[in-house]
Amino acid sequence: LWRNLLFRNEFNRVKKLVRSYKDGKNNYDLDISKESVKDAEIASLRREVEDLNKQLSKERERLAYAAVVARRNNIDPILFEKESPLLRAIGRQNKSSNI
Repeated sequence: LWRNLLFRNEFNRVKKLVRSYKDGKNNYDLDISKESVKDAEIASLRREVEDLNKQLSKERERLAYAAVVARRNNIDPILFEKESPLLRAIGRQNKSSNI
């Protein structure tokens, strides 16, 4: 159960919150509670975006390296770059951002 990072983060958040209520530092407020859940969700989404950006960078490096290897072996790198899932994803992203 403790291997699950999301569970551990939520447990620590609730533990700190309960401790602050017990010590009298905070009073329970439903609006604040809802905001803290939203903040936790935003933080998890930011971490996910960061991980996806790292994966994208790694895939770009792999594609660049594949192009170098292809040039060394007298293969036209454009042949496989056009069908690359990475380039298709970038194209879709550009189309959606232009809308």
